Amino acid sequence: MIESVVSELKRSPIASISGLVAVLIAAVSLFLANSRYMPGVGVQSATGDLASQGQEEFVLANALLAIAFYIAASLSAAFATRMVARRFEFAALFLSVPLASLVNFMFIVVLFLSPPRSLGQELFSRAHDLVFYGTSSVFLMVCGLAVLRSIASPGTENKKDGSMSYDNAMGSLVWAIIVLLVWSSAVFKGQALLTETFLPSVTHPIQNSGGAAMPNQPLQPTAEGGG
Repeated sequence: MIESVVSELKRSPIASISGLVAVLIAAVSLFLANSRYMPGVGVQSATGDLASQGQEEFVLANALLAIAFYIAASLSAAFATRMVARRFEFAALFLSVPLASLVNFMFIVVLFLSPPRSLGQELFSRAHDLVFYGTSSVFLMVCGLAVLRSIASPGTENKKDGSMSYDNAMGSLVWAIIVLLVWSSAVFKGQALLTETFLPSVTHPIQNSGGAAMPNQPLQPTAEGGG
């Protein structure tokens, strides 16, 4: 294990050190969020009533704390996935699902512990969408090319410059899109289940008509408020 870490540091020192620093920043941010936690402050009940008065203030420190945690956690998880993929490509694909789900869930935890403003279920649901698409983009940016290369079938080698061409590019692209759709569904389902299991109902993503948590589902008006 130690030899693998040393080898990775020698192969890509900047990415490895950045990943380690990101882990440290995420841990410190989570600690600070927990230390700033005040039960009921800045969080609305499931019915939309404020848990305490005067919570329309915007707390810049909490917003910066959430942003710092998310950037650090998402990058460190993506770098860890890429590190595993260099030895175990297939295992890394499965490992990325719980890692991405955990990053998204922990971001919701940070928002719950230190909300930058008054947050109800609709805003928490938007936060679920935001962190889901953001984490997907980070993982695609860091690991997407390696996954695409593993899916594509190598073809003939260009004798002039030694580059490798890939046959059946359209089929590989279709497979990549299918993998992305399945991966995205699993990640969002994971973050939704974690949130529904460990956090209060106000933080849960809004359910669609079929009872399943999905991205981009607006809060429907109630019979009393929406007519």
